Amino acid sequence: MRKDTKSDSSLFLEIYVNNQLLASLWGHTKGVYASAGNAVITSLVDGDVVSVKTRSQHAVNIYGKSGQIYTAFTGVQIDTGRYTSMSAFSVGLTQHQEVHTGQNVLYNNILTDTNTAYSDSTGVYTVPSSGLYIFHFFSSSRQNPGLWQELFHNNIYVCSIYGRNNQDLVDAGNTVLLHVKKNDQISVRALRDSSLYGTFDQIYSTLTGTQLVREANMSSGPKPIVAFSVGLSHHVTVTTPDQSHI
Repeated sequence: MRKDTKSDSSLFLEIYVNNQLLASLWGHTKGVYASAGNAVITSLVDGDVVSVKTRSQHAVNIYGKSGQIYTAFTGVQIDTGRYTSMSAFSVGLTQHQEVHTGQNVLYNNILTDTNTAYSDSTGVYTVPSSGLYIFHFFSSSRQNPGLWQELFHNNIYVCSIYGRNNQDLVDAGNTVLLHVKKNDQISVRALRDSSLYGTFDQIYSTLTGTQLVREANMSSGPKPIVAFSVGLSHHVTVTTPDQSHI
């Protein structure tokens, strides 16, 4: 889910299943637009209601017009297969946490963990089954000094998130596809000291992942699996609509 607010107003929204809070998002800046997002993976049954809500004391002005669609809400059913379920997990922070440079974020609230593969004592997800996975991570800091975090695959850096706002909480997030092997480790580390925001009813910092394709199916079948995940490792200036350097 990704949302944008109108200029100089706050954005506070939450993802619910029925009456259960799953994740929150917050954004606020002075004089310009604020953007925020989050992602969760959860088990559902027929008749469950998934919704995005705000609270009565937090009315929001959400930006949107033809040709500028910033606000989106997306969901998909993961094919669990008939006999072997896909691996999936979704964890978050329901308490404030001080994370020092080089340390893993220790998400304490386990929403989903189909293989009991996430450790809340180490902040590490140990891959239970080889294949193609998608990972999302979002965080919110308690004002200064902002946040700067990195996703690691084993001890290999994958991608980053960064945010800073001297007046308020700051939100940032990223998503990546990875081809991982059984017993590989996924974690989120602080590149510098961060003070992360979290309470039982405001869950901004999350880490989620799910297996999309099993290893046995990566190259089998009539057509190979098509997937990609790319990023920028150098500065780029894009000046015209038809330029692409990613």
